[in-house]
Amino acid sequence: MDPSSQYVDLAAEVLGILSDPTRIRIVLALRQRDELPVNALAEIVGKKPSGVSQHLVSCAVNSF
Repeated sequence: MDPSSQYVDLAAEVLGILSDPTRIRIVLALRQRDELPVNALAEIVGKKPSGVSQHLVSCAVNSF
């Protein structure tokens, strides 16, 4: 990829969103199933539902 490519900014944004290990775990869990309730997702990633919900909001706000 050319360093001046328009995709460099997009890649930086996506990598910033995924810079948290919990968010990566959430994405991987959701790849296995299209939808999961927050409580089920929290159990899978080993976090509290409120924390998972905050991560989901952060991803949504960033249009991920």
